[in-house]
Amino acid sequence: MTSIIILNVAETIKGGVATVLNQLSQCNFDNNFVVPDSQKNNLDAEIGSGYYFSDSGRGLMSLVRLLFTTFSAARKIKPNVIHLHSSFSLVLAPLLRLARYKTKIVYQPHGVFYDSDVPRSKWKIFIIKRVEKVLVMFVDKVLSISEYEKDLLVKNHGPSKVTLLKNSAAASKKSIDFEKKRSGFLFVGRLDEQKGIDDLLRFWSKNTPGTLDVIGDSVRGDFLKPSIDGVKYHGWVEANKLDNFYANAEAVIVPSRWEGFGLVVIEAFRNGTPVITSNRGALPELIEVGVTGFTFDFNNMDHELSDTISCYQSIIDKPSMRRACFNEYLANYSLSKYLENYEFIIKEMIDAHKHC
Repeated sequence: MTSIIILNVAETIKGGVATVLNQLSQCNFDNNFVVPDSQKNNLDAEIGSGYYFSDSGRGLMSLVRLLFTTFSAARKIKPNVIHLHSSFSLVLAPLLRLARYKTKIVYQPHGVFYDSDVPRSKWKIFIIKRVEKVLVMFVDKVLSISEYEKDLLVKNHGPSKVTLLKNSAAASKKSIDFEKKRSGFLFVGRLDEQKGIDDLLRFWSKNTPGTLDVIGDSVRGDFLKPSIDGVKYHGWVEANKLDNFYANAEAVIVPSRWEGFGLVVIEAFRNGTPVITSNRGALPELIEVGVTGFTFDFNNMDHELSDTISCYQSIIDKPSMRRACFNEYLANYSLSKYLENYEFIIKEMIDAHKHC
């Protein structure tokens, strides 16, 4: 069978998009990538064929360069599928159709702009929803990273084009000892408003239910790290050392104000570590309460998080809970499962087109 050729297109790849591209590069397709020249080091060295454009921040010139680089790559490799990543690249969809490229177009938002938990003005949400609705008319498939975001996308675009493809995490770099005694809690993520670290630290300063290791830093550099008993800041930690923190923590706390998925949750699961999350966004759908973790009401953190931590600490058979977390990772969030699901979606879409 002739290999399926994929052209992944992204206007920016810092953070989660780079993780997804590096994962997708391991599927059994001929993988190609259009990404900014200044960010290509975020891709794995063996990722495949790369086509790079000079970027100068979001604006008309970057869009034009992205467009011409994508057209050039498409003419050269003749992809079966062009996979557009994030909302900015969606602008290319009608132009690709006008150019009459014989290709299927997939759009993956990597975060829905009109999530009601995100503090944005109503007029911006109104405009973006309607612009996206028009642009999605030119794509064949929209990929959603969670049931929560799928619901938002279906409400805007209808159910026929939207397909669920939950995120994944590569296997842990550390062998897991489910019986080992663990201590302390862990936060992993950016130190900014979305991740709820400010409220978590305020909670810790009042309650101090144990030690808290904080992995991550402020992207903009404007987050002050208050000195609090029991809290230790580690900054960003190399990926090959991060699993040590997960595997030694009693539980991971994810207090996000909004979250389209929650990659930290499945990174914890892959290390057999239970998770305590807020009730925002997609986080509750990742947790089986009392089995792999707990959730609390973000709006009532002072009371509910205290009770939730106490409830978790009272559990005697924590090794069984850790095994349940690891099994949940294997069943639903392993990289092999993710690639299997992605390949199925792509092949089904192409086969459906052949039989039209």
